[in-house]
Amino acid sequence: MKKVFLSFLSLFMILLFVSCKGNNKVPFSTLVYGRYPKTRINDKEIIAKLDTFNDSNLNDDGYFVIDGVEYYKSTSGETTDVYTFEDGTHIRPNRAYYYLVEPISWRIMKSDDNYNYLITEQVIECKKYVENKDDDISYDTSLARKFLINDFYSVAFTNENNKPEKTEINIVKMDGTEITLNDEIWLPSADDMDDPALTFATEDDAYARSTDFTLSKAIPFNYDGPNSYYFKCSPFVTSTIADEDLHSMYYVSEIGLINGTNSVITLQNIGIRPCIRLKK
Repeated sequence: MKKVFLSFLSLFMILLFVSCKGNNKVPFSTLVYGRYPKTRINDKEIIAKLDTFNDSNLNDDGYFVIDGVEYYKSTSGETTDVYTFEDGTHIRPNRAYYYLVEPISWRIMKSDDNYNYLITEQVIECKKYVENKDDDISYDTSLARKFLINDFYSVAFTNENNKPEKTEINIVKMDGTEITLNDEIWLPSADDMDDPALTFATEDDAYARSTDFTLSKAIPFNYDGPNSYYFKCSPFVTSTIADEDLHSMYYVSEIGLINGTNSVITLQNIGIRPCIRLKK
C-alpha cells in the first residue's frame, strides 16, 4: 500500500509541472455575474488602511469596504517556491493577504430559449472534498457541495436580482445508487463535460486558470499556466463509464484531461469551478 501511495504521489508531482498544451482554446461567449475575491492587492496605502480594520468593519458578506470597493482578507496555505501570484510575486505560506472582490466571468456552456447554462471561466476556489480518506466521497454528501450551496451561494449573488435557478443534476453515489439533486449551483457533471453541444470539445477547452485567491490556497496547478485541477461532481469520466470506478472522485487536470483518484491528498486540494443556470 505504501509503495502504491508513493507511486501515485510521484505521478501527481510530475503532472503538477507538465507544460500546458498551449492556448488553443475554442472561442466561447462569456458574461459577468456575481462577485468573489480574485486579485491580490499590492497597493501599500490600501493595505495600510485595511490593516487597521477588524471584524467589526466587515459587511454582511464578510468583506471590508473602502470607498465602495470590497476587499477580502485570507491567510495563504502551505505553498512552496513554485507558487506565485499573476504578477510574479512569490506567495508566502501562512501569510495574510488582501484580495479585490471582483465580478465573476462565466463561460456560456449552452443556451436554450429561456436560460444560459454557465461555468466559471476560472477556477475560483480551492476546498476539501472530504474531511478524511474513509469518508463517503459521493458528491451529495461532499464538503464541496455544502460549500457551493451554502457559503458560496450566500455571498456570490447577494447584489443580483436575477438569481440562479434550481437545476436537476443526475449523479451516482459511491454505493451505486442513482439520485437526482436539485441545486442552484453545482460542479460540472459527466453530462456537462461530454455533451457535444457544450464547449468542451477538446482538452484545450477544458483546462482553466486559477485566480490569485485560489493560487494562495496551494491548489495543484501547472507552473507554466497556471492552469489548475478542478473537481467534477460525478464519479465518472463520461456518462457511460463502468461501475468499477465508483470509488474514485473525478477531476479535470491542468491540461484538460479527466482523471480519477481516491487519494485523500488530491481530494483535499483540488479546485472549485461552479456551474449555474441563469434566466436570460
